[in-house]
Amino acid sequence: MLFRSNFMSIAMAPDGRRFATASEDTVARIWDANTGQRIAAFRGHGGPLTEVAFVWQRSVPRGVRARHDCQLATASRDGTVRLWETDLAGSCGVLAIGCERHGRVGFSPDGSLVFVTAGEDGPTHVCDAWTGRRLARVESALAAAFHPDGQRIVFKMYGDADAGPRVGPARFTYVIHDLVTAERLATIPGSA
Repeated sequence: MLFRSNFMSIAMAPDGRRFATASEDTVARIWDANTGQRIAAFRGHGGPLTEVAFVWQRSVPRGVRARHDCQLATASRDGTVRLWETDLAGSCGVLAIGCERHGRVGFSPDGSLVFVTAGEDGPTHVCDAWTGRRLARVESALAAAFHPDGQRIVFKMYGDADAGPRVGPARFTYVIHDLVTAERLATIPGSA
């Protein structure tokens, strides 16, 4: 199958039967991992997509009714991240999480939290994946990764975590945050 748009990101579904692509043409697509056939297309962003991530919905908060078995997150240069609820047929509902710039997205292991990075001069948000409510905000983070317990997150920061971005050769700092207490647990200096 010939496809004429650049894929900016790809993610495999946790069940291994599907994968998703984020494209410059503003559309996220889900594909059958065995046949390569397109299963679904998700439209709604106003700019090229930069990232896509899958997660199974393992823990549903009290009072929230899950309609589907899996969530897909997409980040776009339009300044938004969208969370799509998908089922095997590809139907969806959308929850938009605004961010100042495009970036990366990722889910906590249980699927209850999502992080959104905005690049070296923008904030990273940690949000409730069901409601979009912001739980934490960190400036100048380039990347993030959740601890398997979902209660801690590590940020890769541009510059010194305390002094801000630095002029000259790139310098990076890694910061570990506790999401329950909102405390910084450790700061690890890095280099270019």
